[in-house]
Amino acid sequence: MRWTVDTPEDLAFVRYIYDTLGHDRFSWREALALLEEHPEWLAVNRDIQQKVI
Repeated sequence: MRWTVDTPEDLAFVRYIYDTLGHDRFSWREALALLEEHPEWLAVNRDIQQKVI
């Protein structure tokens, strides 16, 4: 999984988590637990290619 916010799609993904939890002080474990409940959220940035350095 990519845990960066490089694109508008990444931001939309993070907003799903933030809007559900209602705060920005969550752990990666809390985010993973939400993704287990809402695997469809992963589709929002699934097709984004990571930038090559």
